[in-house]
Amino acid sequence: MKERIKEKAVALENILSGMDRTRSAGEYLESLRGQACATEELEAIALVLANKRYIWMDQRQFNDDYRTRILDWLLKQGGNSLAIQAACATLAINNTMLKAVVLGEDNTEEALEQKILDVAVKAAGSGDPAAAFLVWIAASGCYPVLAGQIEDFLSDREKVLCNRWYLHLASHAFSGGTLRPGKMFSAFCALRAKNVTESTSAFKTLLKIYRRTEIIALNMALLSAGANDIVSDNIKKNFLSAIAGLDKEKTFTEFEAETLREILDEPFYRKINGSNNTQKFFENEIRRFENTYHTVFENTREWKLLYHAVPNTISFEKAGFLAFDPLEPENILKWEELKPSHKIRLLEYRCGSLCLSDLNIPYPEQWKRSMKTANRLLDKIRRADGEKFREAWQVAWEYRRGNIVNALIQSGLMEIPGGDGRFWLPSGNYQKTEFQYLLRYREKHGRTPKWASQYISSMDNAYKAFTFVRESPFSSGEKKDICMALLDAAWNSTPCFYWRLVHGLFDAHPDFLKMFLDGGEITALAETLMGCPGLSDSAHETLSRYTMSEAEWKRRKEKAEKAQQEQKDLEKLERLQESTRKTVMKIIQDAHIKNNFTIRWFIEPFIKPELARIATQYVREQDITTAEKIQAYAEIANAAKCDIYLFRELKKIMKERP
Repeated sequence: MKERIKEKAVALENILSGMDRTRSAGEYLESLRGQACATEELEAIALVLANKRYIWMDQRQFNDDYRTRILDWLLKQGGNSLAIQAACATLAINNTMLKAVVLGEDNTEEALEQKILDVAVKAAGSGDPAAAFLVWIAASGCYPVLAGQIEDFLSDREKVLCNRWYLHLASHAFSGGTLRPGKMFSAFCALRAKNVTESTSAFKTLLKIYRRTEIIALNMALLSAGANDIVSDNIKKNFLSAIAGLDKEKTFTEFEAETLREILDEPFYRKINGSNNTQKFFENEIRRFENTYHTVFENTREWKLLYHAVPNTISFEKAGFLAFDPLEPENILKWEELKPSHKIRLLEYRCGSLCLSDLNIPYPEQWKRSMKTANRLLDKIRRADGEKFREAWQVAWEYRRGNIVNALIQSGLMEIPGGDGRFWLPSGNYQKTEFQYLLRYREKHGRTPKWASQYISSMDNAYKAFTFVRESPFSSGEKKDICMALLDAAWNSTPCFYWRLVHGLFDAHPDFLKMFLDGGEITALAETLMGCPGLSDSAHETLSRYTMSEAEWKRRKEKAEKAQQEQKDLEKLERLQESTRKTVMKIIQDAHIKNNFTIRWFIEPFIKPELARIATQYVREQDITTAEKIQAYAEIANAAKCDIYLFRELKKIMKERP
């Protein structure tokens, strides 16, 4: 249906449904009376009024004068239309004043019913199923007369799909209860009442004429406003899944596009997959079906229908559902339909395949031609902006689109930017390319960019970067320049971290240093670091290695190892002595040595001179008589086969006697 027809009728419908409260329906229609309206527009208005006839009698929307003038206007301007005649007769029911407008002097109820029947008979014999369908919308009680024509209309796929808005108006009439309904009519009645799935007889009947997605769209269009929310959500979900699963063999109609737009404008009543958002659900379905770049909707007309139905939903770079190759001339009409932001996103998506992973490889000529086309498209976007003069590449720069900028640089259409922003660098696993850009940046601008500091923001990141450089097929000169640039970036960003980084290289990864420093430079750097105040002993020891000859370092290392071993042996002996002391103390305590000191039960191989010494010391500290101590010493000496402790203790006892 033409937009101008729907525009006025929809405005009236919004007023009658309460969506527009700025004016009454009578005032709005009065404003239209002074305008020239086509018959199709008048038919749409008349059918809306007939569909909302319970509001037609509402004094807040219409008074008697309004109603009289409106019917008179409709009949005079569109009186030849059977749909208008049927609608006006329906609106005049139970109102004598309005019957007079429709019928003249013979304005009885029976005459009005006969008038409606006569109009239905004319429509049935007109040979125009669409006209008969409109009459039935205005006077649904005439179905028996119009049944054949309605069945023909519902079986005509093109006519039904072109009259979606009229189907919406007819929703109330598909309520069932009709005697001997046709198969197609019964199927449409089912669409109004429930979610018609593929296993139902109604779906199978409709499938003979309509495609699966069209049946679901019809189900959504006809579903009663009072239907269960779960039923409505299921239909929405089925439709979004069906559209997401389309392939290039399927078609896409304006009927489906309008249904899709309406569904995406509203949320689900309940959460599905954790969200009420229909757009989010649709995007997830697209990813699930894995529709890929430029395989769906190659037909320009169908592509435009889908694009305008979901302009804020489809993501080019994530799914490619609406994506096309903007660099191909045959796609210029699609390109012109895009919003500027979508143009940039699509170019970014396309230029991702026009970026080299190694800058030392010559840029392909075919790619260069493609990038020239991309540059022209950017220039058109720039000219459409018109606010200020910019180079074409600056459009991509300002939109922060790294693939476009990267491809423009590689193709020679753009110089390496002098700013410190990193967003133009290649995305993904392109670290080699980034280091090559780092070298070119330093060569062009004479300094290290700030974005290089990301590689040495921590010791772990720095080691990963140096490892990558060492293992990558860079030349020795490139490796040296890259490593020096990384150290320069560390110094520029955080000087205190620079010293820790360099010491870490000396300590754990001297092989990294050898990538970009010779022996003399390493020694000089180590001596410089050793002169820094506050250097720890361990750091000093690490650095001193690089200031000595091999022979000096070997002697120093052997001496340090010997001292270290001696220290370990001493610590081991002290631990043994302490363990032995504790063991003997426990044995003596368990034997209750005090009044009757006997330790002959000591296992002879176990008692050594060291144990005897410890036992002797323990006896000496006991509160016993001298005779008891002498006896204990004798027992210890006998058990340990070592009487030196006995003589030593006896000597002490003799000195202590008065």
